Amino acid sequence: MRRSKTVSRQSRCVSYRPEVVARTVAVTGAGGFIGAALCRCLVERGYRLRALYRRPPPRDSLPRDGVTPIQGNLSDRSSLARLLEGASHVIHCAGLVKAAWPNRFDQVNVVGTRNLLEQVARTAPQARGILVSSLAARHPLLSPYACSKAAAEWILRQEYPQLRWSVVRPPATYGPGDRELTKLWGSMRRGLLPVPGDGNQKVSLIHVADLAAAVACLLEVPAGSADPIELHDGTPGGYRWSDIARCGEAVFGRSIRIIRCPAGVLHSVAYANLGLARLLHYAPMLTPGKVRELLHPDWVCGNESMSICTAWYPRWPLKEGLQAL
Repeated sequence: MRRSKTVSRQSRCVSYRPEVVARTVAVTGAGGFIGAALCRCLVERGYRLRALYRRPPPRDSLPRDGVTPIQGNLSDRSSLARLLEGASHVIHCAGLVKAAWPNRFDQVNVVGTRNLLEQVARTAPQARGILVSSLAARHPLLSPYACSKAAAEWILRQEYPQLRWSVVRPPATYGPGDRELTKLWGSMRRGLLPVPGDGNQKVSLIHVADLAAAVACLLEVPAGSADPIELHDGTPGGYRWSDIARCGEAVFGRSIRIIRCPAGVLHSVAYANLGLARLLHYAPMLTPGKVRELLHPDWVCGNESMSICTAWYPRWPLKEGLQAL
């Protein structure tokens, strides 16, 4: 019963047109959390896909029809050329979200984006494109990750203004396949909600199905947008941590205790984690830069830009999204 409800609530773009059947979309980052959701959404809407993977994807992770997997990465110009061959649309979703060294963000998010756009300008200059960025790009000084996402946007605007591309800045995104926020929901299920600092931050959220549907809608808009497009799950003003706790209580049927983590403690743990990651060669999520992002007071965005150029609307507020998970 839960399964059929989830399918029926999938976000849709009411401006969908059947003629997209003959169009081919090139997708980078197809093996990631957001990229995989985008691929499923686009195939359902009748697009043919060329999907770039760093390593061969499991067979069951791909839709049965409509997807041509291409193994490669953003530094491999030959795989980028194969990816873009005959593409009428491009979605750049590949990106690095955690790293032990700042230059790793630049190698993937900045240099990789430039490599792709250079190949697009050479191979598919008329293609409609979407750069999936991050709301963190609003404040590039907060972290190396935020700086790299802002730099990728700058490259698109300043070096390739002739391309018909738009930038989408999603807020914190969750849903099936997510590895990070799932830990938070698991803690809430056990009755605890750890929050950064004083817990007074406000954030917008979006379910990955809503984000995928929004990108699909933007593909149907013929011209790119000069300004980044922000979007959320339809909750005006976003959520405070207390709001998230109340949603969790309604979904999990238990009281949830908010545990405040002092900023000083978070920074100490983050520096220790970063040092250990560099020693043991793993990519840490909790770093000093990530702590600065978590402590930032306002990550609220709006849907005005999306409403102006598309008929998209969100279908998954947080309570329903948690119930589906």
